[in-house]
This record gives sequence, C-alpha cells and structure tokens, in this order.
Amino acid sequence: VNIVGRKEWILVPDELRRQVSNAATDPLAPDALAIVGVDVLRVEQEPGEILFVPSGWYHQVENLTDAVSINHNWLNRHNAHWPLVRLREACKAVRDTLGADADDEELVSQVLRRRLGMDMWGYAELLAGVIERRLPQVGTCTPRVTRGSKWRAVGEGGCAAA
Repeated sequence: VNIVGRKEWILVPDELRRQVSNAATDPLAPDALAIVGVDVLRVEQEPGEILFVPSGWYHQVENLTDAVSINHNWLNRHNAHWPLVRLREACKAVRDTLGADADDEELVSQVLRRRLGMDMWGYAELLAGVIERRLPQVGTCTPRVTRGSKWRAVGEGGCAAA
C-alpha cells in the first residue's frame, strides 16, 4: 500500500518476463519501456492505493515524488514454487558466467544471495521453518537442513536422516 507519495509501476506478465529481464535478474535495458515489442502495463499509484503484483511478473517502480509504502511478498502453497523456479534459473545463469569456478558452491551461493537475497540453502531453511511450525498439526518429526555439498538424505516419514 502506498502511504504517501506517487509511484509509477511498469508491469510485464510472466510469459513476457524473459524479454525484459535475464535469469540473473538483470534488466535487459535500464527502462522496460525501451524494449521494443513488449506490451507493458503502466500504473500510477496514488496515496492509499494497493497494488498486487502477480507471481512471476517483472516489475519496475519509480517514485514520482518522495514516497512511503508498505510492501509484502506473499509465499503460500499456491506460489511456493516460484522462488525455486527463479533460484534455479538464476543459479544456471550464475554458473554460466563463472567458467572454471562454476562448481564452487559457496561462490554460487554468495552471488545468489547478493542478486536475489536468498540462495538454495536459504530457501530450504525457510521451508524447514514452515514445516516445523506446521508439525504440531501433522506429526512429530523435526526437519533438518544443514549446509554442505549435498542435501541431507530424507528417511522414513519424511524426516531428515540423523
């Protein structure tokens, strides 16, 4: 929700996102409007207005005046796959640019955290936290996520092997 000020949003549907942004989340042009042939949606947001950006949509925002807004990223069972899709795309793009260092897991993770604010381990830890909070409703195992070169094996009942 925009509390104070005005913003201009440029929105591009998911199916056209690759025309304006690469997998490493770099815009292909400083302004999505500069890319010929991409049909964008322009929205001017006024104080008191709420704007919902659908999962996977590319968006670019410019504050037209000084602005204060409150934003929230939604993650639920209906869109939880999106972060994994983006992480996988970005991971491949990062590895493609690293050449001889493409197999350096820590370097790839560092770049992902800088670019996306999260790496695969961060996403796994987020999901483990959700599972742990929900366990009283569904069972009694404790999810375990540990950093390493491989994911931990999952034993019977869906719990991480000890």
